[in-house]
Amino acid sequence: MSDQDNKVKIIEPLAKFHVKVHSQYRITFPKETREAYKIQDGDYVIVILRKISGIPPIVLRRALLFLKVSRNGVMVLPKDLVQEFEISIGEILEVLFIRHIPAPKIYVPELSSIESLSIPHKKGFVLLSEFQEKEILSKSMTEL
Repeated sequence: MSDQDNKVKIIEPLAKFHVKVHSQYRITFPKETREAYKIQDGDYVIVILRKISGIPPIVLRRALLFLKVSRNGVMVLPKDLVQEFEISIGEILEVLFIRHIPAPKIYVPELSSIESLSIPHKKGFVLLSEFQEKEILSKSMTEL
């Protein structure tokens, strides 16, 4: 088997953007991206959230999140994640948009195929290793 056979093929996320953390740990999904993917109030999105630092940015932590999109694209970060990542108001985070789930469909069994990965509904997120992130991004978007 060659080195090329061992490489994981990475599929680009639907979108990648940076967000500023506002009061009550709210972030906003960009209007143009919401319009392009027909994301409406009440829909859900699956994203990878990265805590970054420096220039060029270095990824310090990452998590897979299942978030509800509210009015004007506002999403609230889970309290446990804010504490775990030590997120501050005004901080800039990186978001990889993975999947849009129109309301009220919220069950995504395909994610359970990733070893040791399930998103507890109560928490709304699960911490990711770099390997798990690559595995998610290597799946075709039609599988997710």
